[in-house]
Amino acid sequence: FTVPVGAVAFVAVPLTWDFATSGHEGSAGYLWIGLSFYALARRAREIRVDLRPPVDRPAWMLVVIGSGALVRPELAIYTLSFVALWLVLHRGARGSWVKALAWAFGPTVAYQVFRMGYYALLLPNTALAKLGGPLGSSLGFHYLNSFVHPFVLWLPLGLLALLLVVLLRRADWDQRLVVAAIEVPALIHVAYLVSIGGDYVNGRLLVVPFLAIVAPVSVVALDRFTAGSPSPRLRPVFIGATVVIALWASSSASTLRPPWRVTSADFLDSKYDAREIAVRRWVGEPPRKIADYENTFLVGPYKELVLQYDTAGGDLMIVDDSFMSQAVVLDEGEGQVIASPTIGALGVVAGIDVRIIDRLALADPLASHMPAEGTAPGHLRRLPMPWVYGRMGLDADPASAAAIEAEGCGGIAQILDDTSGSLGPADIISNIIHAPANTRLKVPEDPTDAVDTFC
Repeated sequence: FTVPVGAVAFVAVPLTWDFATSGHEGSAGYLWIGLSFYALARRAREIRVDLRPPVDRPAWMLVVIGSGALVRPELAIYTLSFVALWLVLHRGARGSWVKALAWAFGPTVAYQVFRMGYYALLLPNTALAKLGGPLGSSLGFHYLNSFVHPFVLWLPLGLLALLLVVLLRRADWDQRLVVAAIEVPALIHVAYLVSIGGDYVNGRLLVVPFLAIVAPVSVVALDRFTAGSPSPRLRPVFIGATVVIALWASSSASTLRPPWRVTSADFLDSKYDAREIAVRRWVGEPPRKIADYENTFLVGPYKELVLQYDTAGGDLMIVDDSFMSQAVVLDEGEGQVIASPTIGALGVVAGIDVRIIDRLALADPLASHMPAEGTAPGHLRRLPMPWVYGRMGLDADPASAAAIEAEGCGGIAQILDDTSGSLGPADIISNIIHAPANTRLKVPEDPTDAVDTFC
């Protein structure tokens, strides 16, 4: 029997619920961290009781611990630690190390080849778009504090650290290695997030390392709390810490929340949950189906497209810009186009017959390679207006004319062809060859500078 001390601390933080169902990678991160730690702890126990399992079996454990980068690129930090631990635990064991490494890294390598062949990149485009910027550790510490402070997290984390230290005093060497293999990459992960300035949604990127940090004490053996405790003198420590964590958890789950009263100026401050605020202010009731979004600001550009389509008398582009939204008539055959910084609900409501140009860089092959600037962590790259016009071949001013010229030159022309051209066998091979150069590509924000660089 066990007492779920660390597990209670994790589930008592409301943001962990939010990112279990938010459409981000949080739930996949929870699943991966949980399965990986279970696999490693179970294997350490099997070795401790002298079952002598082979290094290359079971395959599912190796596939799981080797797949961190498939959940999110920086989770590769954990994968390297987990695989290294696996090999150390099996020192002198039977089986093939080559097969073990093939099972661990095979799925990730296979998907990497697919990514290079399909997207012509070494990393997800979103990873390039959100690769941090000039914000640095000052805002990163603000992001970390914005997650810790509202929930008084220093209290349960401090008590869990105390319990972990006490438990490790009687642990064997392999058990201590298992704990180190998850705690060290988790702390490195947090330090990395701080170094890049964090994110603009409170806690979104911290919930997975938070789970990893509490995993070694997610459950504690019941005998630590009873009269038959292996360390009777430390029994009050376990009881006292657990009682305090339980009291804190009831408060955290019911009343502790980040602040909500915001203005448009500080909407993207990391101490707020921008997703939740957007729902409360502009969507209303929490959306459960696409129809719930149809009357919100998120699909405003599509409503504008529908409104102006009949009077335009042809194909049309709606440029959704906070300073200069406009409708532009396109040449026949160009189709219906929306250039907007909001693409999720908008793209689904608009349907597959409307082309979306992502001005926020997440899904745009050029904007994700432009310089990082701005004040909102995680959304520092933009596709300027001249590049939007250039993408549609619209010579509206000297800047858009320069964008049209630049998009036909050098690396810019190459990445546009690789990401929007045909996709036959020869194209896939070409994409794989071009992927390293495409990933390193840097596109100036000013089209005139791009012409000087690439033409």
